[in-house]
This record gives sequence, structure tokens and C-alpha cells, in this order.
Amino acid sequence: MCILDALRKIQLCEFLCLKEIKRICEKKSIPYFLIGGTLIGTVRHKGFIPWDDDIDVGMLRKDYDRFLEIAKTDINKEKFFLQTTQTEDDCCDYEIATVRLNGTHFVENHRQNLSLHNGFL
Repeated sequence: MCILDALRKIQLCEFLCLKEIKRICEKKSIPYFLIGGTLIGTVRHKGFIPWDDDIDVGMLRKDYDRFLEIAKTDINKEKFFLQTTQTEDDCCDYEIATVRLNGTHFVENHRQNLSLHNGFL
């Protein structure tokens, strides 16, 4: 398989995670916005930057805290895992949540020796 084909499959899986974030936010009227490469890709490429391998979403702190509280129960647990420092002790060096797609596997270099949910983000 060509690396570009593999990256496109990853992007499509990540798009599912974005749609789940969008579903929760719209259901509960939580404002959110695209940032970083996700925003650039949306504007410049009408989708993903061809080489981008993640989704970047921003929220104001009060909205982010509310999203985390609501997503604990509202996220589709069959398909997704809400990864935070509360759900996995070693998940990250900083406080940032990740919505991961169950049934997928993507290990970032700095996470290779950690026992974590490593689904696409």
C-alpha cells in the first residue's frame, strides 16, 4: 500500500472522530473551532492538508471543561474513547483530551513504551 493511501485512510478515520466531537458539541451547544493544520486544510485544501495526520480542535476553557464532563457519558463508547489524564495516567505531558477511534492502532513515537489506548485521534 502506498504511504499516501495509508495516510488518506487515517485521515478518514480521524474525520469520524471530528464528526463525533461535532455531534456532542452541537447537541449540547458547546462552541468549538478548528485550529492549526485542520483549519489550514479546511480553508486551503477544502479538507485535509495532504500530509496532515491529526485533527486540531479548540475550545475556550469553560467550554472545554463542559465538553469533557458531557463527553464522559455522551460519547459513543462503542466507537470512540475519550482519552484524558483522568482516563489514563500516562496519556500526555499536558492537559489535553483526545477522542480516539476504537478498533484502530496508531502509536506515536513518544508513546511507544506506554500502555495506552492508541487508536487514531
